[in-house]
Amino acid sequence: MLEINVVKKFHSDAGDIEFRPRLNIAAGTFNMLFGKSGSGKTTLLRMIAGLAEPDAGDISSEGKSWTDKGRVITAPQDRNIGFVSQDFSLFGHMTVEENVYYACGDKKEADRLIEASGLSALRKKHTDRLSGGQKQRVAFSRAMARKPGLLLLDEPMSALDGETRCVMRTELKSAAGRGVTIVMVTHDVAEIFALAEKVFVIESGIIAREGTPAEIFINSMTPNKFALTGEVVRVEKNGAVNVVTVSSGESAAEIVVSRFEAAQLHPGDTVLVAAKDFRPVLIKMNRGGLCLKTETRAAGAGIMMTARNS
Repeated sequence: MLEINVVKKFHSDAGDIEFRPRLNIAAGTFNMLFGKSGSGKTTLLRMIAGLAEPDAGDISSEGKSWTDKGRVITAPQDRNIGFVSQDFSLFGHMTVEENVYYACGDKKEADRLIEASGLSALRKKHTDRLSGGQKQRVAFSRAMARKPGLLLLDEPMSALDGETRCVMRTELKSAAGRGVTIVMVTHDVAEIFALAEKVFVIESGIIAREGTPAEIFINSMTPNKFALTGEVVRVEKNGAVNVVTVSSGESAAEIVVSRFEAAQLHPGDTVLVAAKDFRPVLIKMNRGGLCLKTETRAAGAGIMMTARNS
């Protein structure tokens, strides 16, 4: 169990903030930190990692104190943590394979991680010559090479293409399956539903809400008996009606919507689809959270589940 009860004052674009996060993170679970930019998500990760000191309070892991009354008493290198930050923190004068090997000292494991991250063709290239997405993959591989008990990730997929994102999700699920505790910052709600067991929502300097993805993003908003999250793949007019197709996992849903609602939705949008009193409810998401909620009122509105072609 990772126990956090600290105070940290800092300045962000939102102004001066007195951050008072209080949360418990169970060992071996996948956790997401969600909130607006500048709310304190990265600051919290850095305090857990020992790279920033709280002004007051305590952080402990499995009963061992990492900070005491704001003072760091367990050094970062002694916390068995892997940390992927937004600035990557790579050794630019080293090659990809040297960066990963440096973290584990095991060539076989370094090779496996490099291949799994799709970096084989870049292994001899110095990291200061890589793109942002490539650096992000190296940083992730290096963090995993340490075989951490706790993995901290600050928006690790923000610069990745779709195919690489799927690979990283698989690697993260594999790590969680091996008992690694994961705490990840994201603004991507679809990512939360795909990976997280628990979500901590940061608002106004505190952990305002915590729960499963469904409890945070669905149950608290509507008394739905059916809900899924997915991506809009098609918006089309079919005769007299407008139809939105939403892909989710191994299935897809076709929802009849009004002309106005169809105009608000575009391929690539992330949405929650739910049924309230047998009427479809579409909740459009953006990287910061909810941005559109609409109950369809089109004649013949409904949801039809279909198998997605592979």
